[in-house]
Amino acid sequence: MWTDDALVRWDWGSPEIFQGRDAQGVRIKTTRPYTPLEYPRFSYMGTSVLSFLDVLENGGELYISGHDLRQSLEAAIAAKYSALWGNIPLDLPLADRSLALYPRAYRWLGGDHSGRSQTYEEALEGTLFPRSS
Repeated sequence: MWTDDALVRWDWGSPEIFQGRDAQGVRIKTTRPYTPLEYPRFSYMGTSVLSFLDVLENGGELYISGHDLRQSLEAAIAAKYSALWGNIPLDLPLADRSLALYPRAYRWLGGDHSGRSQTYEEALEGTLFPRSS
């Protein structure tokens, strides 16, 4: 994601954030605190769900709010349509609110890159949903 003055780059690690440019026009990297996930054994969606459940049970604030998720979805939609339309820059918030991002059909039922769909029994075997006796 970039603007005239800023760039945010992320590749599954800590995000890289650049704000402004130096005298040669090179982007200036900023150092911002990056807090690791409180639930490191889970991926991004598992962390969101566990944070939500923790707030319901104990009060407090979400680590990742609905507003954060909406902003992330809008950025993902912009990235997709920018690529589809020849890598043109798109302003955020998006002017065309009808643009959408849907998963591929095989993902709706838990499919992965192997093309094999996950059954609901397999989904229940995960640590998020331990079987109760």
